[in-house]
Amino acid sequence: MSRDGPCPGAGPAGGPGAGVRLGVEGGQLCRLLRSPDYNLFPRSAVFESNFLQVTRTGSCVDIHNAATPVTLGVTSSDPCLPLPNVLVLARSGSPLEKPTLTLSRVLPLRLVRLSAPAGRLLRVRTATGKVHYLRLHPGHPDAVFALWVRLAHILRHGLSFTAAGPRCPPPEFLLDLQIRVLG
Repeated sequence: MSRDGPCPGAGPAGGPGAGVRLGVEGGQLCRLLRSPDYNLFPRSAVFESNFLQVTRTGSCVDIHNAATPVTLGVTSSDPCLPLPNVLVLARSGSPLEKPTLTLSRVLPLRLVRLSAPAGRLLRVRTATGKVHYLRLHPGHPDAVFALWVRLAHILRHGLSFTAAGPRCPPPEFLLDLQIRVLG
């Protein structure tokens, strides 16, 4: 629970929602961002998953032939935004110590391009040209990777407001624009 009530993603009566049950909301990265040390994005949902940093072919990056565990998350700088606009990357602490996360990058998503080249592999390319390949941790179900693929597609192509259902009407500014154009 956060100071402002149930964590985003909580279901009715504060119970765990689908995101919490899948392990993509309310996790260790969310707690790190909301800790007194950082206090970042206190009211925004954090979509997060554990990955292993690998090469383009999927082999280990570390010289000790072990994959480097990282936690990748996306969130919004303002909870009112329709899409996330911040990418957060954290690395796990030393395996000899109690497993902790250390925040390593906070990047605007407009400077990052996500794609899924194959399997459970996510490609993260920054504006500087640096490319990271991340394999979804085996502990996550395939449904979690499907959510990352969908997110990458939405970030690249945007949302379509034409398929909005009755419970999700288009934003007011689009209705005003239609009235001005047609009227």
